[in-house]
Amino acid sequence: MTLFDWLNQILLHKKDWKDFDESEQKTFNTFMINRFLSMSSDFVEAVNICQEHTYQMKDKDVYNLYKNLFPKQKKFLRYIKGKKDKFPKKMVSFLSNHFEVSQREIVDYLEILNKETIEEICKHYGKNKKQIKELMK
Repeated sequence: MTLFDWLNQILLHKKDWKDFDESEQKTFNTFMINRFLSMSSDFVEAVNICQEHTYQMKDKDVYNLYKNLFPKQKKFLRYIKGKKDKFPKKMVSFLSNHFEVSQREIVDYLEILNKETIEEICKHYGKNKKQIKELMK
């Protein structure tokens, strides 16, 4: 069974756990179920409270908890993707070494630094125009 089959079972079909064969039961993933159910504004608070305990529960118990907790309904759970990196990883790594700070902090620095300043830093380390251009990709 796929993740979406499990979500449909929890929200719509509500079949008993014992009715699934062993190979289907092994495909149940508590982490992903929590993740997708929390994408709904209707469910996010309930999932947030439950997930503090579901990591230590058996899959059967997690399935039964959510099956009984949520009303029978067809629900579209839109997955919200993370943001794409705004700056090239090579440049972030290079500048984090230069400023001796974490890569997370460098992303904040890059919001302030202009292209010319970054090029000057690269030239200071003996990088030529081709190498600088490669870092900026």
